[in-house]
Amino acid sequence: MSAATFASAATAFARLVHDIPASKWDGPGLGEWDLRSLVGHTSRSLVTVSTYLQTTADSEDLATPQEYYARVNPSALGIDSSAIVERGRQAGIDLGLWLVGQIAGEAKAKAIQLGIEYDPQPPFDSGHMSKASVATKAAAAALFSKELITPTLLKHTTLLLWEQAIRRARGRGKKRQPVATR
Repeated sequence: MSAATFASAATAFARLVHDIPASKWDGPGLGEWDLRSLVGHTSRSLVTVSTYLQTTADSEDLATPQEYYARVNPSALGIDSSAIVERGRQAGIDLGLWLVGQIAGEAKAKAIQLGIEYDPQPPFDSGHMSKASVATKAAAAALFSKELITPTLLKHTTLLLWEQAIRRARGRGKKRQPVATR
């Protein structure tokens, strides 16, 4: 694939995402992913491909997309498909936090990350009280105070927390599978 082809595909994807109505982000995306997770996963994939396009491979191990999909799939790599689903969800959260950082500033994004206790580092490392600065803790407290919580926000936060609790409960006793990074 040439850089021009990739750029054209990435531009088309960006236009498509731009046109997604706000009411559709929590709707179905692909498989177990909602639309937000699918867009996050695709965005992360575009960044990965962009990085690869800037390097030169020592050899061509997979010459066609068909070879790639035949060899690089969860069962062929011994990866639990639920790990891939979770990576897509995390990519959706990462994308959301990054966008908040771009639109409302890094401080607000860090406060939100702390407020939802999202602790993987990307895109910020402030998802736990032990990691957050005093300013981030204060911003999170103000952002998530009673006066600012609307019924809609409370509903979505509760659903998110409920989903995380169910995921953790279902994951107990299961052996964790390593997640491929590329």
